[in-house]
Amino acid sequence: MGRPVIYIDDLAREVSEQQQRPFHAVRSVLVGLRDAIIAHVGNRQAVQVQKLGTFTYTHCRARRGRNPATGKLHTIPATTRPRFVPGGALREALLEGR
Repeated sequence: MGRPVIYIDDLAREVSEQQQRPFHAVRSVLVGLRDAIIAHVGNRQAVQVQKLGTFTYTHCRARRGRNPATGKLHTIPATTRPRFVPGGALREALLEGR
């Protein structure tokens, strides 16, 4: 099994204890931050959070694909996908956690 997943409520609880702020206030800020990032990236704007990374998007061109069940060729349409580029502090933390 992999490592446990940390959910937004877990982060809110941790930050509320560190900052001595009410849990619901911290959770509200985290949810607002998440929603703002989603809205900006959805509007094709990059969002950079210092030391964490940059939330952006990438264009994927249309391409040919094959249905594995039938073997029939088809076109996979072009799309825009979300992308996250980690910042320096996050990369360092990952390297230290090896």
